[in-house]
Amino acid sequence: MIRGAVLFSLLLTGCLLLTGCLLLTGCTCRAPELQSVKGLILVNPEQVDFGRVVLGGATASTITLTNIGKVPLEGEWALTGAGFRIADGFPARAEVGETAFIVTCAPDHAGIFDGAITISFTGFAPLVIPLACEAVPAPECTPSAPCHESAWDVAANRCVETEIDDGRSCTVNDVCLVNPTCHRGRCEGTVRDCDDQDPCTRDTCDPTRGCEHPGQVTCPNAGPCRVGVCTPGVGCGLADAVDGIPCGQRRSCVEAEVCIAGVCETRVPPNGFKCALGGPCGGDGVCLNQVCSFTPATPVEPIWSLGDQLPDGGFPNEMWSDLIADRDGRLHLSSYFMSPPRLDARNISPVTLSQLARRCVTWLGWLVCGDLPGLASSPVSAIDQISGTIVWSFTGALQQIAEFQGPRVEFFTARLAVLNEQELLVLYESRTMTEEGRDPRCRVFAMIVLDRAGQAVRSRFISDPIFGGTCNHQHSYGVAVDAQSNIYLGFSPSSTDNPATTMVGTTIFSFSSTLQSRWRVHDPNLLGGELAVADGLLFQENSMDARLTSTGVSVATLGTRFGGGVIGDGVAVQADLPSRSIAAVTTGGTHTVAWNYTLRGSPERQPLVTAKWGSPWGPREVALAFTNDQGQVLLEAIELQTGATAFECPIAVSETPIAAAVTANGVGLMFGVTPAADACPNCDPRYARTKNRFSFIPVQQLSPSDAPWSATWGNEGHTHHEGR
Repeated sequence: MIRGAVLFSLLLTGCLLLTGCLLLTGCTCRAPELQSVKGLILVNPEQVDFGRVVLGGATASTITLTNIGKVPLEGEWALTGAGFRIADGFPARAEVGETAFIVTCAPDHAGIFDGAITISFTGFAPLVIPLACEAVPAPECTPSAPCHESAWDVAANRCVETEIDDGRSCTVNDVCLVNPTCHRGRCEGTVRDCDDQDPCTRDTCDPTRGCEHPGQVTCPNAGPCRVGVCTPGVGCGLADAVDGIPCGQRRSCVEAEVCIAGVCETRVPPNGFKCALGGPCGGDGVCLNQVCSFTPATPVEPIWSLGDQLPDGGFPNEMWSDLIADRDGRLHLSSYFMSPPRLDARNISPVTLSQLARRCVTWLGWLVCGDLPGLASSPVSAIDQISGTIVWSFTGALQQIAEFQGPRVEFFTARLAVLNEQELLVLYESRTMTEEGRDPRCRVFAMIVLDRAGQAVRSRFISDPIFGGTCNHQHSYGVAVDAQSNIYLGFSPSSTDNPATTMVGTTIFSFSSTLQSRWRVHDPNLLGGELAVADGLLFQENSMDARLTSTGVSVATLGTRFGGGVIGDGVAVQADLPSRSIAAVTTGGTHTVAWNYTLRGSPERQPLVTAKWGSPWGPREVALAFTNDQGQVLLEAIELQTGATAFECPIAVSETPIAAAVTANGVGLMFGVTPAADACPNCDPRYARTKNRFSFIPVQQLSPSDAPWSATWGNEGHTHHEGR
C-alpha cells in the first residue's frame, strides 16, 4: 500500500509539471481506476440466500473473509436492506488470515427481502456481498394424537407438541367411547354399554358402527346328548338332544350310537337312518336292510379364483402368500413385504392398498397391519376393511423405547396380537447395524400396548441373556394371548442362510396384560414354532408337551408334536402331517386320548381349521382337512367331540390347498405355485415370498367356529387370541 501511494504521488506531480504541455497540446491526465480486492480477499459465501424464514424467528449465516495478503485491510463496512442484521457488529478490519462475522435475517413482516453488505477497503473498489430472504408466516402444526396440541417453536425452528390439560373433551374415531376426555395426553372415555338385557345375544361395539348383537351365544354342551341351549331372559342351560341323532363313532347300519332321552346308547338303526352325511354337497348314506347305500355327491365348484393369470400365480408385482378371514364374511389377501393387502377378495370390486405391509390381523372390524405405510417409523395402521382408508397410525415407538434410539439402529414390527377389545399388543424387533452397514444378527425386542385410538398405553423392553449376548438372530416364532389377556412369546435362533427358518433352542416367556413378567422356560432341543393357548394349557407346534399357562410347567405328553393342531371344547386335536392320522386328547384332568381318526386322503401340507356346521342333527363343531384321494381333492370334516366323520365333499380343483380360512357359508383356499427363488414354505411366516392362487368355495351351513383355538397358525383372523 505504501508503494502504491508513492507511485500515485509521483504520477500526480508529473502531471502538474506538464501542465503547459497539457494546455498547449490538449493531452489529458486521469487518476487510475481502483483495482478489485477479490484477488486479495476470498469471500465464503460470495452471496447469502437465507431461503424461507418464519416470522418471529431468525436465520443466521456466517461469512468468512480470508486475507491472503501481508497486511490487514481497513475500510468502511455497510449493511443495506430491511430485516438484515449483523449479529455482533462488523469487524474493525480484515486481518491477515480469516476474519468471520455473522449476518441474520429477522424480518418483521412477510415478503421478499434483498440487501447487501458493502465493504470499501482503502484503495480498492467496493466489495459487495448480496443478501436475500423470504419471510413467511409460521406453518400450521398438526398434533399426532387427539389430546396433544402442537405449535411452532421459534427457538427450536420446528413444531413442538404438548399435552392438553386433563378433563378437556376430545374426539377419536371410535363411537364406542362415551364422553371422551383427555387424561395424561390420551383420549379416554367410558366404553359404551351395549347390553341389550338378553343373555342369549352377543353384545359388541364396533368402533365405526356402534352397538351390535351378532348372533346367539353358544352354550357349552355336556356331552353329545346333552346340548347347550340359551333361553332368552334366562341364559344358558342344558336340554336333551333329539332322540336318534348320532352320538359316537359307530354309525353303521348294524349298530349305531344314538341319543335316547339324553343318554348315548347303542341301538340297531332302522331303515332310513342316515349312516353317513354327505354334508353340503349331498352324497348321504341311508340304511336299507342293514346296508348303507350312498347317493352321488356333487363336487363343489369354486365361485371365483385369483392369481391364475400368470404361470407362477398372482398379478404382476403381487405376491400374496396369506389369507385372513373375519366373521363378517370378508376374506383378505396379504403377504410379507411383497405386495399390498387386498381387502375383501370376495367383493366384485376389492380394494388394494398401495402400501406394503409386514403382518396383518383383524381387530374391531379393522385390518391392522404392521410397517404400513413404510419402515422409516415402523408404523402400525388400522385400515377400514371396506374402504381401505387408514383410520389411525401409530408411529411413536422411538418415544416409548429408549433402547431403540441411537446411531445405525433399525427397528420394525415383529408380531401383532389382540389382547382384548380395548388393547392391541405390538412386538417390535430391533438391530444395530455395523459401521460397514452389515447386519450383526443381534436382535432385541420390546412390547407396546395400543388402545382403540392407536395411542400407546404402556411399553416394556424385554431384557434377557438370549438377546444381544449371542448374535444368532433370535426370532419371535410364536405369540399367543389367553382369555385373561396374558401374553406368551416364543423365541428361537434362526438359520444363517435364512433368518425366517428356525433352529433348536426355544425360550418361551409369559407376561401379564400389564407387561409384568410371569414365567420363563427354555428347551435347548425344541425347534421354534407357533403357539396356541386354551383352557389353561399352552401348546407349541413342534413340542409334544402341554404346559400350564399359569406356570409354564409341562403337565402332559401328547405322543406327537402339536403341528397342525386346533383346540375344541375340551379336546386338543393334532394332525400328524404328512401322515393321515389325527388324534385328540382331553384338555382337562388326565389328558387322556379322546379319539383317533384316519383321513381318507393325504393332507399334504394343509393344517386343520375348525368350523361350525349346521348339520341335520343339530350344530356341530368340526375339524376341516383338505386331502387328495387318488387325484380327487376332498373336504373331510370330523366332529370335534366324537371323532366321527361329519361329511366328505369332493372339491372341483386340480390340487390340494395348502391353507384355508372359514367365512360365513364358505371357505377361502390358497394353493401353492412355483415359488420365488428364496421362497420358504416352512418359514415364519408360512410361505413367505411365494406367489399363490386363491379360490373361494361355497359351503352352505358352514360358519366360523366357536372353538377356543380354531386355526393352527394365529387362530381366527390371525388375532393369536384365545376365543370362544
